[in-house]
Amino acid sequence: MRKLIVSNIMSLDGYYQGPGENVMVLPLDEAFDAYNAERLRAADTLLLGHTTYDGFKSFWPSVADDPNFTPAHCTLGDITAR
Repeated sequence: MRKLIVSNIMSLDGYYQGPGENVMVLPLDEAFDAYNAERLRAADTLLLGHTTYDGFKSFWPSVADDPNFTPAHCTLGDITAR
């Protein structure tokens, strides 16, 4: 049986988005990125909602080989480009 790993980005008061429906206003740092990269490495399937998928497909594939991003970002780009 497979293991289900659920990961949600939300603020301490339970919101999934910030002003203007922008989740990126939440405080995200390199440790957070590294943690997410490790969670993605542990999974064999990534299930995304429609809005998240649209955001991923337009952003992450170009990050995988971009030296201007952190190693965690490059890992996330590589994983999500598959």
